[in-house]
Amino acid sequence: MYRDFTTNMLTSAVREVLACFPVYRTYTTEEGVVSDEDERIILRAILAARRRNPSVENPVLDFLRGILLLRLPEDLTPQQRAAHIRFVMKFQQCSGPIMAKGVEDTAFYVYNRLVALNEVGGKPEQFGIDPAEFHALNQTRGKHWPHTLLATSTHDTKRSEDVRLRIVALSEIPQLWSKAIRRWSKLNKKYRLEVDDQRAPSPNEEYLIYQTLLGTWPLNEFRDNERVEYVGKIQQYIVKAIKEAKVNSSWIEPNEAWEQATTSFVEKILDEETNGKFCRDLVEMGQLVAQLGAINSLAQTVVKCTAPGVPDFYQGTEIWDFSLVDPDNRRNVDYSARRRLLASLRHTHPRELLEDWQSGRIKLFVIQRLLAFRAANQRLFLKGSYHEVPIAGEHSDCLIAFERRLDSQRLLVIVPRRTYSVGLWPTGDVWKESVLTGFVPPETQGWQDVLLERGPIALGDRVSLSTVLSDLPFAVLFSPG
Repeated sequence: MYRDFTTNMLTSAVREVLACFPVYRTYTTEEGVVSDEDERIILRAILAARRRNPSVENPVLDFLRGILLLRLPEDLTPQQRAAHIRFVMKFQQCSGPIMAKGVEDTAFYVYNRLVALNEVGGKPEQFGIDPAEFHALNQTRGKHWPHTLLATSTHDTKRSEDVRLRIVALSEIPQLWSKAIRRWSKLNKKYRLEVDDQRAPSPNEEYLIYQTLLGTWPLNEFRDNERVEYVGKIQQYIVKAIKEAKVNSSWIEPNEAWEQATTSFVEKILDEETNGKFCRDLVEMGQLVAQLGAINSLAQTVVKCTAPGVPDFYQGTEIWDFSLVDPDNRRNVDYSARRRLLASLRHTHPRELLEDWQSGRIKLFVIQRLLAFRAANQRLFLKGSYHEVPIAGEHSDCLIAFERRLDSQRLLVIVPRRTYSVGLWPTGDVWKESVLTGFVPPETQGWQDVLLERGPIALGDRVSLSTVLSDLPFAVLFSPG
C-alpha cells in the first residue's frame, strides 16, 4: 500500500499533520477504538495540512489518515496490525508536546492583545463568556465531573492567578488603558535603541512590557534594594518572552544586541530620577488596576471554593502572588509569614481586612473560612446540585449568584464582576437597586453567613443585595435545612 512513498514523503506528511493538530492529542485506544470526536479532529488536521502545504501529495495524506483512523487492510497479520496501532500510540504521545511548544511556548508570546488570556489550556481569541454560559458550564461539570480539579495557578502557568486577574481588569477600563498606552509610548520613545535597522523593543514587545508591569507592580513602595530586584525580575522575564516568541531572538539563535536593548529599555523607563513622569503615571494606573484585580481574585477564590469541582491552591497563592513564568513562580515561599497572617485572622473583623487588603490577609481569610466549611460539609460539595440564581436591578450585570443544594441543605453564593462601573470597594448601598429574583427561600429561615460567621439571617423571595453585601463585596450563605 505504501511502497511508492519515500521516507521523506511520509515524514513530511506526519510533520504537517502534527503541525495542524487543533488539540493536544486524541485518545485512540490500543484496542482500536476511535471516538467520533477524535475522528473529527484527525480529519480536520488532515484537511488543514492539505490546504497549508500543497507540496505534500494527497495519496500520502490519505494513507496517513487511514492509519490514524485505524481503517486498516483486512489482510494484515496480527503483528502488522499491532505495528500500525503502536504507530498511532506514538503519534498521540508526540502531538501533545508539539502542540504545547507551538502554542503555549511560541504563539502565546507573540499574540499580546490581552496576555491574561494566554494561559495553559487557554483561548486568547475568547474574551470571556456570558453568565448564562458560565452557569451552564458549572451545571455540566457538577453533573459529569464533580471531582475535577479547579486549579488557577501551577508550576507551569505563564502568570499567577493574581497577575492574570489584574491584567483582565484592563478590559473594564479600555478608554483609560488606550490613553495610557499612547502616553507611555510617547514618553518612552527616546529609550528605544536601533538594532539591525529596527527599533528595540518592538511595539508588540513594548505592549507586553506595560501589561506585565501593571500585572506585577508591588502593592507597597519599594524599600532598600527592592526596586533593583523588581527591575531585574522584569528584565529576566522579557528576555525569556522574546526568546520564546522567536521573532527577534530565540534560544537556538539568540540576538544578544536585541535582548540588551530591551533590558536597557526596561531599566531606563523605570528610573524615577530620569523618567519620573512615566513612573508616577504607572503607579497611579497600577493602584487602580491592583484594586480591580484584587476584587477579581477574591471573586474567583470564592467561586473556586464553592462551584462544582475540587479547589487547588498552588504554593504561595494563599495571599497575593504576583509571580511570572518559571523560574519566578518556583521561588521559595515564605510560609512563616503566612502562618503569622493566618494567626492574625482570629482577632480581626472582616471589615478591617478590606482596609488592609494590600497585605493579602483577606484572600487568606476567604480560603481558610471556605475550606473549613467544605471540610465540614463534604457531601454538599461532592453531591450537591448547581442552580443559577437570577439577579435584577441597576447593577445586575455586575453580579453572579448561584446555589448548591443537597436534600434540605442550601448554599447561596454571590460574587461581583466588572466592578469599575459600580465602585471600589463594591459594598453596601452601591447594590441598593439590585435584588435576587425568583429566589425560593427554604422553609427554615436559618441562614448562616459562612464568611462573617453570623446568623440566623432571614431571606425573603426578593433579597436586597445591599444588606447581604454590606460588609464584603461577596457572600456565602448556608441553610442547613
